[in-house]
Amino acid sequence: MSKLIILDGGMGRELKRMGAPFSQPLWSAQALIEAPQCVTQAHQGFIDAGAEIITVNSYACVPFHLEEFEWQLADGASAISYSFSANGEHFLVLDSLGFLNVLEAHAHDDHIHWELAGQVDITQEDVTTMPEGMKFSMTVAKNGQFAYVADPIAQHVVQVHLEDLEIEGELELTFPPVAITWLGIAQEEEHDHVH
Repeated sequence: MSKLIILDGGMGRELKRMGAPFSQPLWSAQALIEAPQCVTQAHQGFIDAGAEIITVNSYACVPFHLEEFEWQLADGASAISYSFSANGEHFLVLDSLGFLNVLEAHAHDDHIHWELAGQVDITQEDVTTMPEGMKFSMTVAKNGQFAYVADPIAQHVVQVHLEDLEIEGELELTFPPVAITWLGIAQEEEHDHVH
């Protein structure tokens, strides 16, 4: 018998129901910018209702909306992955040159403004040697302050602490990673038998 896994519900609809900031063209992404605590509350509501998988609220988080942050990527770089941290305090942009750009929210004149907190160089390799058809990829831990970046050139995954903006760990691979995703942390099931 296979186990039924419950996903979360519609984030945009839930945010609108809660009264979170919500308008075109950002839709549910507006809450990420102006009221990230609402996004956290919506995720927690889905978990409390029994959801086992929580998806990111990334609708409308596309590069042309980044101008809202009054920040631009370095010349020659393009955004290849972006996400908010688990608590919504950081917006992360992984670029094609191998930099993880970390932006922080600051309240100013009753508005939230995003400023570059720093960059983490996630590769020591020459980015022009990227294997054909591959790119850096990123996922964010939903239970802490870490991002994980897969580097196909160096064939490893690095763990970046988002507060310290430092690489804290590295997992060497024997292959170039195509993509990375956060599935959570498995909990051991209790067994009623003796080993």
